[in-house]
Amino acid sequence: SRIPADRGARVTVKTSTGLFSAETCNPVGDVDNQPFGWDEVRTKVTGLVGESTKTEIESVVRALPDATKVASELGRLGSIKVDR
Repeated sequence: SRIPADRGARVTVKTSTGLFSAETCNPVGDVDNQPFGWDEVRTKVTGLVGESTKTEIESVVRALPDATKVASELGRLGSIKVDR
């Protein structure tokens, strides 16, 4: 109901130690609010899940444009273990 003035985001990460959530009204990195490039995305993801997990996630993301079965590639995300 707040769109387009506010473009909220909520992220929840499930780890072996619990569930972590955060939300904001207008996240930095949104297409209309200081959008992120690859370097900023990598830094953000690394800060959330650690270096090796970031590398695995990036592998899935980079495979998507050429994937014949996108659902299979996205399914790989569920098996990635978070460093933290």
